[in-house]
Amino acid sequence: MAGPVLGGLFAGLDRLGGIAGWRWAFLVNLPIGAVALLLVATLYRLPHTRVRHRVDYGGALTLLLGLAPLLVVAEQGGHWGWTSARTLALAGWGPPGWPPSS
Repeated sequence: MAGPVLGGLFAGLDRLGGIAGWRWAFLVNLPIGAVALLLVATLYRLPHTRVRHRVDYGGALTLLLGLAPLLVVAEQGGHWGWTSARTLALAGWGPPGWPPSS
């Protein structure tokens, strides 16, 4: 319950200990995370059961071919122009239903 209040306090400070106040909202979590990691590494034990898995190469290839063009559009669409031939061609190559209608 104190987390949001402390985060707001840190965010409102100009500087604290020579560090910009808003950064403390993240830095305060470092010791907490270190303690949690130590506790999990030392106390949490699960039985290990080996399971053989198969890789779905067809599904991985489908994801690659369907989503990579959309990532390129998301990265370069503003530079190329959202209605340029390259952007529209790559967007059309992506999965059906993209881009979402408004």
